[in-house]
Amino acid sequence: MDPKQIFDGTSCFMVNQIDYKSNENLLTYLKDEGFKHTRWIDLPHLESLYVNVETMCYGHVISGVRTAFTIIDEVPENEFGIDEFKTIWNILKKHRNNNKKPEGGDMKYLSMGSSCFLVKDDELKNPSNEFLTYLENENFDPLNDITPTGWLLVNVKHEEYTNDTSTDEICEYVQENHANALSLDEFKTIWEIIKEHKTGWDKKKAQKYLSADDADERYAHICHQKDIEKTLESCYKFKDYENINEYMEDVIACIEASFSYYTEESARKEVIESMDFIKECYEKKWPAADVAENYIQFI
Repeated sequence: MDPKQIFDGTSCFMVNQIDYKSNENLLTYLKDEGFKHTRWIDLPHLESLYVNVETMCYGHVISGVRTAFTIIDEVPENEFGIDEFKTIWNILKKHRNNNKKPEGGDMKYLSMGSSCFLVKDDELKNPSNEFLTYLENENFDPLNDITPTGWLLVNVKHEEYTNDTSTDEICEYVQENHANALSLDEFKTIWEIIKEHKTGWDKKKAQKYLSADDADERYAHICHQKDIEKTLESCYKFKDYENINEYMEDVIACIEASFSYYTEESARKEVIESMDFIKECYEKKWPAADVAENYIQFI
């Protein structure tokens, strides 16, 4: 395995913009902390923000358009809460050793950095230290035979770690950042938050920053998304339909699953308005998933 893969990922978090229990708006906090906004895109926005802790910039999450890659590929259904992000940032900013700033609002700064953290402690000089046991229990895998060095690079996206010194890139990174490495306890605090967003959405956790009604609505939305995604997966071949109405329902579900800017209502409206096309596709036995591709909107 290439030890340089420890630097995969980005330093960008997807964070819920508004805490509906406290009415706190993340934008206010980010501006107070000195974060800069990237270029505005005139497309429908979700109530979520991309926040890069390395370049200290943020941007709105766009409906149906991915404008940034995140630290663990989290999605809006499982984004970080404001309090969670603040806990992580309050640790990271103490060790900040990076002066990269977004120039001219370029969105490339949202996806900079990596999903890797440098940790150091005298405990790591012990071959059988407790932290290695902790990583093993958390299902992290070593990229090399770990020898006592006093530091580790830990990637939270791939759940891997290394202290390989065979590459110049790793050696230079450790040398430049060693004075600002995380303590073991600081990493554990960050990981205990991050890992909750790798294991699926939990309604109880969401109620920390959503009202009970909003959490129920979010949960219903997630269940619906799983249903239509399952339908899409089953529709790449023409099925044995009883009638055209069944076929139409599959096309609607495939449209909604394929393009996030469609709701069930708007997808149904588009299909009903193009029923002649749907009838033709049904007669020719075109897979519903293929038919759905014709409903892309160039906006």
